Amino acid sequence: PHMGRLSALTELVSELLYPEHCLHCDVPGVWLCMDCSRAIPVFDAPRRAPLLPSGRLPLIPEVFSVCAYAERPWQELIRGLKYERLEVLTPHLRTVLERYRTRITPRWPFGMGEGWMILPIPTNPEHINTRGGDHMDVWFTLVQELLPEAQDGRGRLLRRTGGTAQAGFLTKGARERAAEHAFFLPKPLTSRVLLIDDVYTTGATIQAAAEACTRAGAPSVACFTGAFSGTT
Repeated sequence: PHMGRLSALTELVSELLYPEHCLHCDVPGVWLCMDCSRAIPVFDAPRRAPLLPSGRLPLIPEVFSVCAYAERPWQELIRGLKYERLEVLTPHLRTVLERYRTRITPRWPFGMGEGWMILPIPTNPEHINTRGGDHMDVWFTLVQELLPEAQDGRGRLLRRTGGTAQAGFLTKGARERAAEHAFFLPKPLTSRVLLIDDVYTTGATIQAAAEACTRAGAPSVACFTGAFSGTT
């Protein structure tokens, strides 16, 4: 039995470190081949934030997102990091983010990050326990590399007042109502805030976090996400 468990563990580690083929094509031995990585259609301008499900105007009118969530290779990278804790995907995510940063230069308002604070959307603690870690740690590191002069906002502790349900379990309207007062900051803010998350869906979570930052004194709030699945 011991050898059987060891063999199964060895096979699992082998699968994680040495994938059979690219997430999007049949090139063997890589998570995302160079051709598929280059083919990911990164945005060249920020996305217009849609109305919230209730019809309210969003506090943050535009969203800086790397790519549409519907793009399969990019979606698979995001989901692999989030749900399977595949941090071996980080170099592939970094490559796409760097290409996006170069492409969107004329519309990039953050410079190298001076005067901004990077504040990640906190993951529900239950999800961190279930998944064995927090994928937002990786996203924070990647955005910090793009903005090396920005302040690390994790010490400001954007906190959840409670767990917020995922989009798949609530209607859009219910998700917005659940998120309305989902966040608070125990310390005041004096700098501009860049909220980061992996995916912008209905906007309920990001916009609720933005409202919490505004209440805490942030003079302005912007948003950066890995993917965008809202209507443009």
